[in-house]
Amino acid sequence: MKDKNLKFKILAVLGLIGVAVFLYLHVFGIIDPFGIMPSPAPTFTPLPIATSTQVPTFAVTVLPTADVTPTPTPTPTNTATPTFTPTPTFTPTPTPTPAVVNITSVGDILMHASIWRYYEGFFQNFTEDLEWGDLNCLNQETILVDESLGISGYPQFGSPFYVGDKELECGFNVICTATNHMMDKGIAGIQSTLGYWADKDAVVLGVHADENEPHYAITEVNGVTFALFNYTYGTNGIEVPKEYSYMADVEKKLEVSRKKEDDVDEPLDEYEERIRNGMLNSRLVADIRELNDQVDVVIVFPHWGKEYRYQPTSSQKVAARVLAEAGADIIIGTHPHVIEPMETIKADNGNECICYYSLGNFVHGQDKWERCLGAMAKVVVTKNWDGLSIEATAEPNVCHQYKSSSKNPNFYPFRLSDYTDDLAKKHRLFEDGNGLTVDNLKDLWNQVFGEETPKLTIEIEAR
Repeated sequence: MKDKNLKFKILAVLGLIGVAVFLYLHVFGIIDPFGIMPSPAPTFTPLPIATSTQVPTFAVTVLPTADVTPTPTPTPTNTATPTFTPTPTFTPTPTPTPAVVNITSVGDILMHASIWRYYEGFFQNFTEDLEWGDLNCLNQETILVDESLGISGYPQFGSPFYVGDKELECGFNVICTATNHMMDKGIAGIQSTLGYWADKDAVVLGVHADENEPHYAITEVNGVTFALFNYTYGTNGIEVPKEYSYMADVEKKLEVSRKKEDDVDEPLDEYEERIRNGMLNSRLVADIRELNDQVDVVIVFPHWGKEYRYQPTSSQKVAARVLAEAGADIIIGTHPHVIEPMETIKADNGNECICYYSLGNFVHGQDKWERCLGAMAKVVVTKNWDGLSIEATAEPNVCHQYKSSSKNPNFYPFRLSDYTDDLAKKHRLFEDGNGLTVDNLKDLWNQVFGEETPKLTIEIEAR
């Protein structure tokens, strides 16, 4: 029994040894009884390099070219080229350059007989001001007439044409003729002055040759449009014939006297209401209202007020408010022969207006020294895209009147700032220092305009 078990154990051991040897030989590729081992890489044997330089020849057979027509490329059905919309770039709008108009205006050219013989030096001291101004305005107090009608002084004036020549030569281009003396030579005088001014380069206000003419002038300066009016309160009792009423611009409501009953003045409020109602129904106010939205600036030159009075009358104040309410932007008054103040008027409807109540005399032969002090209005109108501004002030002038023994021209004005004590002593109204002196002139100016002459500004929205 033991011998059998021993044999069996020996055979088992030998079997295990055999299996182990087999696995070893298979793993290391020595034997592959099942054909699953990878084939060895083939051995590459390089071809021998030819030693001959002879280039081998080859037989090439060329096939005939086939007649092939290429298939056309199909045309796309949508041939529209796509468009590209670029992003817009922002270009700022340039700010327009403001339009500027400079305006000067002087008072009465009151041609007494003692003056028109000495006309050469009238304006020689105001060359710079007239060159500065674009619109240079004056009040031609006395009518210009042909010599056939009679050249004359006070009380019924007729002034020679060469006075107008000198005004034009010096640069005045707006002539106001509606004054209380415009009928001094009757309708013939108006016709004569119309004939003189007809071919002159100036805007002439207050007189008309044709009944179809408007009673105003429209002019454009530097891109700014102006409507200009000139009316007088009356004609010294010499009525304009009805058939010629169109020739003279008269508005009696500009200066109305108060009624008196039993030596008691008409109550002020009733008086002012009467003036207001009369002005509201006037052609002047109707025309201003009509033109207000058609022009940039409305200027009215009223001949009004009381002579030799330094403050405006109630009638002037009421009329000025009505004109401002209608649309007047600037009012430049004359007639009192002395200066009156300037102010800004604000009408009940909110309209604002700059008003010079009186510029006084510019050239004259009157014999009171106070009447030698005048004012030059100086105005700057600036127009922008959104509206305009009006700036206004005044400068004093004095009409110098040499004593008759002087060889110099008898009459011509100076700026008060240029006037000296030595000149004042040569004035015919000096009166040993009790009359016309530089100090007296300055004191009178300060009483009316204030020690600081007003500098007024109003703003007007674009119309």
